[in-house]
Amino acid sequence: MIYLDNAATTKPYDKVLEVLKAYNTHFYFNPSSAYLEGFEVKKAVNKARELLASLLGCNKQELYFTSGATEANNLFLQGVITSNKKDEYIFNLGEHSSVYEVANFIKSKGYTVHFAKLLPSGQVDLEYLKSLVNANTKLVSVMHISNETGAINDIKDIVRAVKSINSKTLIHCDGVQACGKINVNINNLGVDSYVVSSHKIHGPKGVGAIFVKEGVNIKPLILGGGQESGIRSGTENVAGIIAFSESAKLIIENMDANHKKVTALKNLFLENIKDKLSVKFNGLEDENSPYILSLSLAGIRGETLVHLLQKRGVIVNTGSSCSSNAKRAGNRVLEAIGLNKEEVSGSIRISFSEFNTEEEVIASCKIFIEEVLGLIKKVS
Repeated sequence: MIYLDNAATTKPYDKVLEVLKAYNTHFYFNPSSAYLEGFEVKKAVNKARELLASLLGCNKQELYFTSGATEANNLFLQGVITSNKKDEYIFNLGEHSSVYEVANFIKSKGYTVHFAKLLPSGQVDLEYLKSLVNANTKLVSVMHISNETGAINDIKDIVRAVKSINSKTLIHCDGVQACGKINVNINNLGVDSYVVSSHKIHGPKGVGAIFVKEGVNIKPLILGGGQESGIRSGTENVAGIIAFSESAKLIIENMDANHKKVTALKNLFLENIKDKLSVKFNGLEDENSPYILSLSLAGIRGETLVHLLQKRGVIVNTGSSCSSNAKRAGNRVLEAIGLNKEEVSGSIRISFSEFNTEEEVIASCKIFIEEVLGLIKKVS
């Protein structure tokens, strides 16, 4: 099998699997327990928090563990809602469904919700975004890297622009596709909230983290024993948390080398198909994240191609797995950057990781070309 859907999830590092086994078999104690074994596990969790915070460039007391990015996004976005119906909320149209659906939820409660347009590059239209900000703007949410197209938003510039209009506006950022892929220093970005996920960086599923800037008050979604400083109650996923910090350490330590390798793999893929297929690159070819490649192919249905490739051992996707589970047809992010219905229908997302090889890319391109030409021949 050639796995090219790494934006959906990634293969865990061997070291991560070792940590999971150790903390599920030998160090399985409850960190809230009063006995020594529980206390030692609690120390391990705090050490993991300290490590992850140092890697992300924030203070450990500002970092909270959750069950994943979906919960983390919901925690902050729902946690800052007030009873003041004059408050306004701004989201960009390219947000992950765990943010976009919260925006719709907030709107259903009678609040004013704006959606910032996207540029054809896939980036948020900053000038349009700025035009939406006013004295009543409670929150602006802009993801760091698009999970659909790989478009990179200049978060620091966006924060500066928004805060210059309303310094009290909170800035939330989904950094799931950025963590471990580009340099991330949360304090330098200036955001009030930043979300990361373990399974996108070769860690285990079921664990994520959220940075909440000191002084920003949020209401917890989950009430209970007061774990995570009362922000997120529930017995900590000890094995997952420690394995998450380990995967973050490994991927960030090797980030430059990984980036270079993945860039070469993406370019190799494009070189092998460009002259043989009619393809449209969705976004900026050279400035997007090299980990994500979004293409539209004329005359085919992306969903059909995904199934044909899977039968031949090549795993890709039409887009976000969360979007694939949606009831509505189409892809709202690709539509937002200006693609027509045919281009959206023929879209494919290929996403790489450090585990992929040149041999895999060359082999997958050969199969890719054969299946696309075969589909075109059938419908012509």
